[in-house]
Amino acid sequence: MSGTEIFICPECRNAVAFKNIGTSHSCTACANPLSMKGGIIRLLPKTLQSNKIMEDEKWTNDVVVNKNYPAWFLLLERKNTINYLLDILFKTHNFDGYVLDLGAGICWASSLIKTRFQSSVVVAADVSLNALQKGIEVDRLIGGNIDYFVNCDIEKLPFRDESFDVIFGSAVLHHFFDPQMGMSEVYRVLKKGGKYIGTYEMALNGLLRGGWSRFGTPGIVSKQQGVRENVYTFSEWKRLFENAGFKDFEMPLERDWIYMKPHWLNYAYYKFMSFFPDFIPRLIGSGIGFVARKT
Repeated sequence: MSGTEIFICPECRNAVAFKNIGTSHSCTACANPLSMKGGIIRLLPKTLQSNKIMEDEKWTNDVVVNKNYPAWFLLLERKNTINYLLDILFKTHNFDGYVLDLGAGICWASSLIKTRFQSSVVVAADVSLNALQKGIEVDRLIGGNIDYFVNCDIEKLPFRDESFDVIFGSAVLHHFFDPQMGMSEVYRVLKKGGKYIGTYEMALNGLLRGGWSRFGTPGIVSKQQGVRENVYTFSEWKRLFENAGFKDFEMPLERDWIYMKPHWLNYAYYKFMSFFPDFIPRLIGSGIGFVARKT
């Protein structure tokens, strides 16, 4: 299968003739507008929920990280998540074959995956066009040469069934507007024998979840930026994967405080929790990762 054969229209699921996509194009089956401009393939559905539109808007308005900052600055801000990928994930997982970086943002992970696994076909996908435009700059800085940048909706992925050997997502699943639809799409485009690798999610005790959702970081960010910030318990994460079709999956705790800087609250919490066994943060709350295999 060549790389271009994985693309479909997100509305009608018909194959997209990649060679015919120009600056202006429509699906021949349903007239959904499609395009390719500036190195980014735009395969969005006809409508998007407001929180997904705001994911793009925050790249203009965010006072901490936005599209006007240079690529090197954005990489510095992600120093610890980058180190986690290099120090932990690259030593425990292969990213061979067709790889989808889900919610790629500025594409730092896509680019690093491509530098380490050069024979893989790497697709960086995000709903934010602004983020992907900055991702092209980041990729040039890192030198990964990502194969495809795709502007799309995670809950209507524009890829054929069983297209990817590996799907990677860093702090992305909690943004789903429709969590079950989103996870079902992840399962659909993953090949049999393939795996989803997720990082930097959070699971909380059910008694704490409500307060954190309203008054903690998720509630503040959601109110200020209009984006979706779901908060789940351990059992809710488990059901989400099971209902999507995954039977073989792990939910390891991510509690290494070294990778929590510069977020001082996370850093302090996980450094304190480092003195206790796993069952303590499982009772209260913890960062969590996922390894889910499609059998």
